[in-house]
Amino acid sequence: MSTSQEEIVKTFWKAFERFKGKLDLSLYRDYGLALFFLKWLSDNYEEQRAFYTEKYKGKQTLIRKMLDREPFVLDETCTFDVVHASRAKASVGERINNVLGLIEAKNPKKLNGFFGHLDFNSSALFGEGQRNWQYVIEALNSLKLNPSALADKTTIGNAYENIIKTFAEKTGKKGGDFFTPEDVSDLIAKLLKVQENITICDPVCGTASLLLRTVRGKPDNKVVFYAQEKNRQNYILAQMNLFFHKITNVTVAWGDTLTHPRFVDNKSLLQFDVEVADLPFSEKGWAEAFTGSQTAKMRNALDPYDRFAYGVPPNSRADYAFIQHMLKSLKPDGIMATIAAPGVLYRGGAEQGIRTRLIQENLLDCVIQLPKRIFYGSDIAGVVLIFKKNRQRNDLLIIDADRDRLYDTKQGKSRLKTETIDRIFELYHHYNDDEPYAERVTQDEIAENDYNLNISRYVDIFEKRQSYDLKEMQEQVNKLETERVQLNEKYNESLKELMQLLSEEGNQSDN
Repeated sequence: MSTSQEEIVKTFWKAFERFKGKLDLSLYRDYGLALFFLKWLSDNYEEQRAFYTEKYKGKQTLIRKMLDREPFVLDETCTFDVVHASRAKASVGERINNVLGLIEAKNPKKLNGFFGHLDFNSSALFGEGQRNWQYVIEALNSLKLNPSALADKTTIGNAYENIIKTFAEKTGKKGGDFFTPEDVSDLIAKLLKVQENITICDPVCGTASLLLRTVRGKPDNKVVFYAQEKNRQNYILAQMNLFFHKITNVTVAWGDTLTHPRFVDNKSLLQFDVEVADLPFSEKGWAEAFTGSQTAKMRNALDPYDRFAYGVPPNSRADYAFIQHMLKSLKPDGIMATIAAPGVLYRGGAEQGIRTRLIQENLLDCVIQLPKRIFYGSDIAGVVLIFKKNRQRNDLLIIDADRDRLYDTKQGKSRLKTETIDRIFELYHHYNDDEPYAERVTQDEIAENDYNLNISRYVDIFEKRQSYDLKEMQEQVNKLETERVQLNEKYNESLKELMQLLSEEGNQSDN
């Protein structure tokens, strides 16, 4: 019987039961997923070893040569079986550390620094509970994660995403730092309509969920992926996500995109066909690495990549710093979508100046207001902004998806309906506003509002009144009035006949 996605997810969380109330959930995310990753690597290795052993009739030199060409290199000293054999020993934590260290050493290009921050033998973290790893190991050992044992080729990747999503749901505010809700990712993927033979980049990728959903269904060798993430653990989880999805045509970098962009060619930023990002909402202190202090004024001249030519955002809010970085990294015919804090639409000061220039340069293509409570651990609604560099029109499509009938609410969290996503796509694809929650706005209208893009200024909070043909309406009223008069005459005639009949019957009774 093949291993299903549901079985993998259920087993992973069953393994955590022993640690409930003893281990912080974020720690189990890091440590539990490291063991899960080890199990997957080991099962893949064992399947390939069996295949080459049969193919080359036990010739160990040839078998080893072929195993060393696999995506990940393991041997008998660093498999999950080694850990499983030590599961009941007091030294199990130390044994896990050793096995993961060996795997890192054998795969320096792909797994450098992957496990070095983890200490399964830490008494400070686990105390006397180190022996609880026995139960996690036994639970994971019951799974078969080799390719031929899985239900299909998407099983392991989908299971991992499900697990990451559950961590995002359970860890509150921090969940929004590493996972974009599926409905928002699906909306962006549908709007961008990513084609084959393109490059795509997410400069703040979290665990790469948005990046993967944006290109879902496209052959790996037809899309070149780039991703950067400054949080070390999220960076590792993003790589795991890409590994589980068998994405090989990818470069993932660790570091702050604003202060240390990694995708550079000859001191210029690389440019991409498509960019996506779930931006950290109004991140503070972004400019201090440039100025060296909290009080010194940031200037575009301090940035070696000339990214802030449209204006320098305030140090207290990095939203437009990220947006300008992405625009600088976008090809002349490229398209990008960002999820941002709603304040980018209406805040004044330096941000108003940047917003004004971006609109005047005709770069902003669409604004979509998202519902409140759609992001993990936050009540902020958020907005999706779509930018293009080769726009052929100069009006702006604004869509307000924060309408009760457009989303469902479950356990206090909002989720866009599938039909809403489809309808927003149709509106954007045809660039029309034939829904009461959509409006096409001219640049003159935006200028009249001092380039304030607050949704309520353009899309009525009430449903649009439908336009009518007054002449046609009057004709309908006249027709109905004629019918009313005719029915009234018939009624009066019938009533008169009835009264006469009753009168005649009364006279006969008297006689």
